[in-house]
Formats: sequence, structure tokens, C-alpha cells
Amino acid sequence: MKYALAKNITRHASLCYSITGESPSSEAQLVRLETLNWNEVVEFRKVYSPAGKYDVVLAARLGQEHERLWSNPGKPIWRLIVFEYEDTAMNPGFERVVDMAFISHHAIVDGISASAFHKSLLLFLQEACTLQNLESDWPLIIPRHIFKPQHLEDFMNYTPKSNSLITGSPPSSSAWTASPPSLPSIWDYKSRVHIITIPIGKLPSILNSCRRLQTTITGLLHSFIVIKLSKLVQKAQGFKAVTPYSMRRFTGVPSTEIANHISYITSSWPASLLGRARSCSPNTSDEDEIITSISQQYKSEISDELGRVSTHGPQMLNNVSAINNFTDYCKGLTDSRSHTYELSNIGVVTLPTPPEPVNIKLDKLVFTQCGMVAGPAIGFGVVSLAGGPLVVSIYWQEGILEEELMEELRCSLEERLLAFAG
Repeated sequence: MKYALAKNITRHASLCYSITGESPSSEAQLVRLETLNWNEVVEFRKVYSPAGKYDVVLAARLGQEHERLWSNPGKPIWRLIVFEYEDTAMNPGFERVVDMAFISHHAIVDGISASAFHKSLLLFLQEACTLQNLESDWPLIIPRHIFKPQHLEDFMNYTPKSNSLITGSPPSSSAWTASPPSLPSIWDYKSRVHIITIPIGKLPSILNSCRRLQTTITGLLHSFIVIKLSKLVQKAQGFKAVTPYSMRRFTGVPSTEIANHISYITSSWPASLLGRARSCSPNTSDEDEIITSISQQYKSEISDELGRVSTHGPQMLNNVSAINNFTDYCKGLTDSRSHTYELSNIGVVTLPTPPEPVNIKLDKLVFTQCGMVAGPAIGFGVVSLAGGPLVVSIYWQEGILEEELMEELRCSLEERLLAFAG
């Protein structure tokens, strides 16, 4: 592991940088690290997972990791947590089963970057298995030639919008967004995670159903979320959703690199749609019509956004660049949330072909984020491994939503996805 991680760090420039603290005369900014200590970036944990409780145990562990802060300026803003399972019966074909959780600050990493980290680490681990005399010096000295991480704004033309953002006030929203932002102290913050795993054998049928309704997995999940939330929150008069998308097609940064190159679109689901969703039943033509309606709206909105990026810049960058005073803007975020949920779909991750013999196998990928204090009330992370399962995670800040509601939402999403598989 020491050999593979050392190689992986110098492979990805972003892992060699940290952020400075904000001062009266300077905003926080990236700073190059001189060295990295092993115990600063790697932790090993022993875990026991009862039969059938793997996702529950992993979800709890990930939630705990999201509660930890990056509180030391100039120190690494990522870490690798290795969960070593004591019960290897879950995969008897291998000597040891582990989860490797790559936890990182959003300043340097997006969802695609997380998969890039695991893909290159897997190759270096395979390489380590074939070498006789491994050389890895820790503390790791960062080579002088390591280049600066590539910022999205360095690649794009953008036009700041002349709207309320310039005054430092976040836009208001009439959509239901759960409880207002609340964090009495950093010690009160708790991040929660649920995980849904759809086996690889079910995916072809789900994709066939998507083609029948002329939708995608993203459109289908938007539909299931809106339909279920509308029934769980009877008082809601509308929902507002955020859908991030990758900017790499415009910046040219490949999926093998670690960077934060994303933007997003915003979708509004009105009261009229929620009323139809509340009255529809599963597996009916009414539900199909709602899925088609939501999917077509999402498809139209993302197509319009992508069509404008080259000439007008991405919506997100235009909005951010219009903010004159970030401190005032952030203070305004304490009044209310502007969005109901966020749906981040990383897509299908294809692994490089490992050399023979295969000593290490990656079975599954999970993508989660911390529960958002001032952002959307609920986050959904979606990723699938080529030849592996589809994994949907749900994450939120503990206390802003009822536990029963979140459990029912999880069960409903799993049930609807499996029902689409026939």
C-alpha cells in the first residue's frame, strides 16, 4: 500500500496541494505541500459486518467520516480510510475484503475524480503485487515539477449575471426544502448516509424500461424522488432540484485526472406536478406519464445548458462570478435553503484491464457527500461499475429530516428500481 499510494499521489497533482486559511488581507487559496506523512493521509480500521448488513455498516462509517473537518490549514485535504472486514465470508474467493474510502475536500475533487483516484490506485496496487523489491520513502517528498491543479475558470469564458447575487443575497425559493439551515456548533454536526445496491443482473431490465419511456437513469431517479417525496411531504407546493454535470467535455481534462470541473442545472417541479404524483399508483400508465414528463423537462434543461456553455459560460460559474462579497452571501444562506435535493450521477466507471494474475479485484463503487448544512436538504449519489452493481447513496444532515421519512424514501427508491427490473 505504501508503494501504491506514493505512486498515486505523485500521479495526481491535486493530491499534492492543500488550502490556506482565510486572513484579513487574503482569501483562502491552494498551496503546494512540501511533504506528506503516512499517518496524515492513511488510516486503517477493523470492521465487523453481520450477514446481510454490509451496506448498513458501510453507510454508518461513511457518515462518520463526513463529520470530520479539514481544520488545519496547510495540511492535506484528503485521506484514505481502509476498512478491514473481519468476516471474509462475503467474498470467499479472496483472502481479504476491504473498503477503501477516499475522502476529499470539494476544492480539489469532483465525483469523476474520486473514481480516477481508485482506478489509478488499483493499477499501482497490482503493480506492487508483481514487484520483488518495493521502494517507497515516507514521509513522501513532493517533486518540484508537480504542476498546479487546473481550475475550471482557467478554461472557460463566462459572463456574470446582473441579478440579486451581486448584492450578496441568495435567491429566495418557495419550494419545500425541509428545515432551515441549522448548526449550533460544529460539534453538533452529524452526517447520515443510506446505500442502495442494485445487482448487475437487474440493470439490463432497468435500462430496457428506461428506453421504453425514453428516459435515462438520471431522469428515472428524478421521477422516483419527486413522486415519493410528493407523497411523503403533503404540504409541499413545489420542489427544486440541482443536477451537477461534468465540464470535462469543454475543458478537455480527461476522466483519469483529479480536478473539480463541474457545473449544474436547476429544475423546478411545480405544485401541479406534485398533485399528479400524489394521485398516481406504481406500475401504472399515470406513473409512466409523470416519469416521461419529468424526464423530458430534465432533458430539455440540460440540453439548453450545454448548448449555451461554449458561448455564454456555465450557469454555475456565471452565478458565482457575480457575487461581490462572499462573506455577506454566505451569511444570507442561514435564512433558508434554496433547493430540495441534489442528484449527482457519476455514470458508468470502466476499470483498466489489470495484468495477470489478478491479485486484487474491485467489486463495487459508492459515491457519497457530506450532509449539506446550507445546501439542498437531501443529496443523492449515483455510480455504477462496468460489470458491477448500480449504487445509489442518500445523504443528509441529521436532524433536518425525520428518520422515518428518510428510511421510507430509501425503501421506496430500492423497491421502484427493482420493480423496473421485472
